Parts: sequence; C-alpha cells; structure tokens
Amino acid sequence: MIAPRRFSTAAGAGHAESPHAGADSSHRRKRIGGWGWVFASLLGAVLVLTFVLPEGKSLGAPHTDLIGQFVAWRAFAAESLRAGNFPLWHPFVYAGQPFLGGFQSALLYPLNSVFLILPLERALNFSVLAHLALLGAGVGFWARQRGFHPVAAAMAGFSMALSGVVFPHVYAGHLSNLNTMAWVPWAFAGLESWWRERKPAGLLLAGAAIAMQILAGQIQYVYFFGVAAGVAALVAMAFEPATRHRALLGVALACGLAALLAAAQVLPGLEAAEEGVRQGKLDFRLAGTFALPPENLFTAIAPGFFGHTDTGAPLYWGRCYWWEMSVYCGCLALFCAGVACWDCEYKRRVRADWLVGAILLALALGRHLPIYRVLYDYVPGIGQFRGMSKFTFPAVLFLSMAAAAGLDGLVRGRWNIRRVGFICLGIGLVLGAGALVLSLQPGLVRGIFAWVLARAPEEFLGTLPVLPDGAERHAAASIARGMALSLAFGGCLLLVPIRSGWRWVAVGILPLEMVQFVWPQVAMTAISTAMPAELRDYVASQPGDFRVLNLVRPNSGFLLGAPGLWGNDPGVLKRYAEFMTFSQGGDPNLATQNLQFTAVPRTYAMLRCRFAFIPADTGARVVDVPDPLPRALLVSDYRVIASRDALFSAMAGATFDPRRTVLLEQEPSPRPAAAGATGTVAVIASDGDSLTLEANATAPMILLITDLYAKGWTAKALPGSVQQTYDVLPANYILRAVPLTAGHHRLRLEYRPRTLTMGIVVSVVSALAWLGMVMGLRRRSRPAAAG
Repeated sequence: MIAPRRFSTAAGAGHAESPHAGADSSHRRKRIGGWGWVFASLLGAVLVLTFVLPEGKSLGAPHTDLIGQFVAWRAFAAESLRAGNFPLWHPFVYAGQPFLGGFQSALLYPLNSVFLILPLERALNFSVLAHLALLGAGVGFWARQRGFHPVAAAMAGFSMALSGVVFPHVYAGHLSNLNTMAWVPWAFAGLESWWRERKPAGLLLAGAAIAMQILAGQIQYVYFFGVAAGVAALVAMAFEPATRHRALLGVALACGLAALLAAAQVLPGLEAAEEGVRQGKLDFRLAGTFALPPENLFTAIAPGFFGHTDTGAPLYWGRCYWWEMSVYCGCLALFCAGVACWDCEYKRRVRADWLVGAILLALALGRHLPIYRVLYDYVPGIGQFRGMSKFTFPAVLFLSMAAAAGLDGLVRGRWNIRRVGFICLGIGLVLGAGALVLSLQPGLVRGIFAWVLARAPEEFLGTLPVLPDGAERHAAASIARGMALSLAFGGCLLLVPIRSGWRWVAVGILPLEMVQFVWPQVAMTAISTAMPAELRDYVASQPGDFRVLNLVRPNSGFLLGAPGLWGNDPGVLKRYAEFMTFSQGGDPNLATQNLQFTAVPRTYAMLRCRFAFIPADTGARVVDVPDPLPRALLVSDYRVIASRDALFSAMAGATFDPRRTVLLEQEPSPRPAAAGATGTVAVIASDGDSLTLEANATAPMILLITDLYAKGWTAKALPGSVQQTYDVLPANYILRAVPLTAGHHRLRLEYRPRTLTMGIVVSVVSALAWLGMVMGLRRRSRPAAAG
C-alpha cells in the first residue's frame, strides 16, 4: 500500500513525500525539455491543415460572428496596413468608431500578422487552428510542470482544446474568444511556478501570457481570467500555507506587468471606453443575460442532451446559445478527475482544482444565484459585462488539470484498477437506465422543456418556443453515448490485470470521445457570403460619398464598399447609440449595441444615409433615404442647447433642417455673425483616420462634417489657412462642427487617441525590460545547469 502523501509548511513545501517524490523533484529542478519539437510539430500540423482545407472557405458556420464581423474586420485591418496606414478609426461600422481602442480589432496582436501574408480564408483558418493547438500545448505544459506523465499531459491538452467550452466557438466564429483563451493556461502555469516554486521566470511567463490575452482582443475573458486567478490564488493559500505570501502578490505583479507590456492597447482602449456605450454599468437585467442555466450543468456528462447546432439542422432547445452554455470536457476526463481526488500522490492539489472549478461554475451561473446581485452591486467590472457563462472556461480548465492528475495515476499504475473499473461499469449502467427511461417516456423531455421555457422565455433569444423534431431521441442518445463510453472504459480497466496494454487502450478512448463530440460541429463557410454580391454591385453602381443602413450584414461595410450606420460590437460610441435608440422610439438611457429597427427616419439624412437594406425573403429590400447631406457643408445659423433630450426633441421637430441650422452644446468661437453668409467647402483628401478640407467663407460660419464626433478628433491648420487654430465641437449631438472665421481655410482633421504615444513608449520600454530579465535569468541558469 502506498503511504499517504505528507505536506510540509517549510520553505518549498507543497511537494509530497512519496515513492515518486525524488523523481518528481528531480524533474522540477531541470528544465522541461522537448517543447521546441512539440511546437514545431504542432506548427507543421497547423500549416498542413491550413492549406488542405478548401480554398475560399473558412472554419465556422454562416450567420455567425465569423461572417458577420471578423471576415470584414480582418480584411479592413490587413488592407489598411498593407497600404501603410495604421487604422485607429473604423469608418465602416456604427457610422464610425475607435478601431484600435475597440480591442477586438487586435491590431497589435503579433499572431494576426498572418493576415498580411496569407489569403484571407487561409489566414482565418490558420488563426483558428493555431490557437486551438496553442491552447492544448499550454494545458500540456502546465500539466508537465506539475510533474504529470507526458501522455496524461497530452490527453488533458487535447480534451481541453476540443471541449464544450472551447470548440463550439469555432462553429460560432468567435475568433477573438479563441485567440484570448489560448493564452490562459500559459498564464496559470506561470503563476503556479511563481507561487509554488518561487521562480521569477513564472512571473515573466504569466505577465507575457496575460498581455497576449489583452492584445488578442476579447477583454471580457481577460477580466474573467483575473477573477479566476484571484480565486485560484486564494484556494492555493488555503491548501498550501507556504504560498500565502506569494499567491495574490504574484497575480497582482503579473497583471501589472501585462498592463505595461500591452499599454499601447490598454491606454487607447480605456480612452475609447470613456466614450463607449459601456462606460458605466449595464442595466441589471441586461448584465444578467447569458448566465449559465443550472440545467446545463448536465452537459458535463451528456453534451447533446439539449441538442446542438450541427452542420445538418438546428437541434438546440436550451436557453441562450449552445456554444456558450456547455461545460463538457469529456465524460472520461471528468471521471478521471473524480478518481484523482483519492489519488495518494496528488489528491490535495486535485481537490483544490475541484474547489476552484466549483467556485467558478457558481460564478458562471450568474443571476441564477442570489449572490450575483451582491457581485453586481459591489464588485468592480461585473456590471459592465454580460455573459457570466464565460466563467465556465477557466472552471473546466481546472477540471482538466484534475483529469490530467487522474490520467497520470492510470498511466503510472497508482489506481486500484479493479475497483475503479467496476465503479465505471456501474456509472455506465446508471446512464443506460436513464437513456432507456427517456426512450420509453419521451414526455419527460417535453416536461423539461416546458419547465425551462417557463423560467425565462426571453432567454430563448428569438427561437421558436417549440421542441425541435427528434429532441427526445437526441437526448436519450446523448445519455446512451455516455453509457457506452463508461462501459468501454470500465471494461478496458478490468482487462488491465490480464494484459497491461489495455491501460493504453483505455487512455486512447478519450481522444476518440472528443473527436466524436466535435465532428458534427465542423462547418466551413465560403467567405464570399460575408457580403452578397448583388448588394456590393448595387452600391458600386451608385456614385457619391454616402452611408448605408445595412441590416443584412451590419458589420460588413468594408466589404460592401460603403460605410454602415449600424453594426454589432460593444465599441459603439455612447452618444451615437443614444441618438439611434431615440430615432427608433426607444429610451436613450437604455441604449446598447443592440437595436431593433422599425423605421428609417428623415434624420438619417444628416448621417449621409442614402439607402437602407432590409432583409427580405428574396434577399434584401432597398429603401431610399431622400436628400442625404454631403460630407461637409457650411452653415451660418446655430442654436445652443445643452440638454441631450432637448437636442433630440429639436432634431425630431418638423421644422429642423440640418442644412440651415446646427445644434451646438456650447457657444462657438468665432460666432457666426450673419445668417445670410455664404461659402464653399471641398474635400481634398480622406482616409479612415483623417480628412483634409478646403473652405472659403464670406463671414464667420460653422463647418458641419457629417462624421461622428469623438474626443480623439482634432483639427490643425495647413499652410495658406487664414485661421491658425481650430476647435472640433459636437454638432447635432453626434456630428462634428468646426467654427470658421471669414476667409480661406485649409485644415486637416485627424483621429489620434491622446494616450497612444504614451502607450507605445510604455510598451516598448516594458518589452525591452522584459527581454532583459529573460536573458538575465537564462544566463543565471547556465552555471547551475552545467553544475
């Protein structure tokens, strides 16, 4: 019998005394080798798959964020960079919004340089596959750092990359989600190395990995990682007293280092957030959306119980979106994680992993637990995001580490193989009984559906509140699948005493299980569907500088060839969201990135809107907007109205004419003096971040520019201009106004975040310091290695 594991509270405690202790300590003292070959192999596999996949198609389903957002956004960024322009402003969505500051542009993310090299669809596929491989390698690295067997580490990484909290995002086209998630295990591995082994290199790894999360673009996952890291640190302090002085400190230091490394993204992002629609807390009801429904915890053992959306037909009948509401990491991985709780070698650490996972799953339940109200009221940041279900990712990540410990016990022969085998067979029989009952009593599934629908019908997100055909059969089959896996796994375990090779057969069932789970989800979509050709051709046939209210593909203005009035991204400016909400009869105080359009009001003319594309059964219906304003015009009459609501009421009035009157929020300088003044204005040059104008005014006038106002827009005089300084003011609440004196003017408007230069300097200096510390640690480790 193996002696119980003993822990010491002395310095360096946390390593067990066991028959494997000497070997494990020796392993920890030396560098984890072979990672160069691992990365080379993974990169080779990713490149092969990238070029084997069909040309012109990308991984992901139609009608998801891949086609609805990332195809156009990555194409816009790549083309701008190739043309020598670093795009700080995105003119093609929401009538204009910060691009770098919006985070999801991921302009500074190093791995997005592939979009400058490969064709768009190849780059999209490479990005997806490379980050799945990076995520799996990170889990494997973390597991090897803990001393687990290479096979156990590889299986944990494989199952995590194909788990229900990761791979369905490939189907959904959540590119920024995948890119951000890939760095999380590397950050946790670095933090553990610091707080358990006092390795400064761990802090450097964690800081760099968190910085990469920030640059990858999904800032919500970064915030949730910070919360998860804090929870993990507190649990480590409780389970391992020797970490108490380093755990939380390590999280703070790593996050601080990451903020410095990514300052060029963080500072403009915070600046843009000050003007964004999410600058304050979301409404409690809105913030509570996309919480993990309690019944979806059952997906841990039956991932298809509530159905899913495969390449054949939509079958999901649960709440919210299925790609956000699964906690599946493999039935066998979950079983191994449970067995590891009684493993004499790693049980204390495994139980800590389970506790972290349980706490994070409780957070993922969000508004379904009373504590969410307390978190919303008192924890900074919680109220600014929706989608608490994203906590399932770090939760399942820690369960995957527990599974790696269990697989290590299986591979190294620490299990009581017969007892565990019979337990697994028993679980299989229980699942089989459940599948049989559902098959014989299909009304049970209908009853569950009615119960779920009665709890929160709005969480079905527009889907018909009816049970899809075959849902009962699919639910029973999902449980039966778990039964078959349990029986097969248990049977292999019982055969191990007869022939030890069955141990590897049992381990090999796990990757087969995960492949079987993801195979129906693999979808490929032609990127040409990101913008219907007939709409693009129609816009190309219309001359002029105008915008389109494109409700068919709101985020794809760049592919359409005309800027759009709307989009789907949390980076929309608050002023603009309030105005658009008011224009559709809504309460501007409740403005968000989401808006249901029911009309095309005449005020859209001042946004240069010329057409509206309305989805129809045959494709799209075109609605003309009469008399759109030009890009720039001179106006001699103005009114000062400081109140937002009064401004909106004035613009909605029947007598308001934006060609004749500008509504300002403060007195202009100089003030227009004559109502009958005349002048001319011409656009000399224009790109996404700048606008060069030439104007002549017979008297002081207001230069009205029908582009959105933001604090980052400034104007400067060019040679030959009669005026030396220019102010940029908000006009009609959302547009830009520049007061002009009489005479000839040449001026250039530019968008540049105030904090950009400072952010670049901080990032460059921090990166050089980081590299210096890495080189210093490498030099210090060489004599020890030689000795």
